[in-house]
Amino acid sequence: GEVRWGEPCVQTTDERGAPRSIVRATDLASDPRATLRADGERVAAFLEERGYEGPFGVDFLLRAEGRLQLSEVNPRFTLGWA
Repeated sequence: GEVRWGEPCVQTTDERGAPRSIVRATDLASDPRATLRADGERVAAFLEERGYEGPFGVDFLLRAEGRLQLSEVNPRFTLGWA
């Protein structure tokens, strides 16, 4: 019945793609919160319709042109949750 939203985070990786750090997304060129929230709401509704109850994370890629692209949905707490 309730969705609790966290803050958008940015993950940096090393040259092999392994996570290096996760920080709150405060320095993005544009504020993507409206896009992130709208996509997150759609994911939450999709999961609820199918009976899923539990934590989930929504990952996006920030494309070179500045566009956000939905990457994956993880049915667990994400690395940036804490």
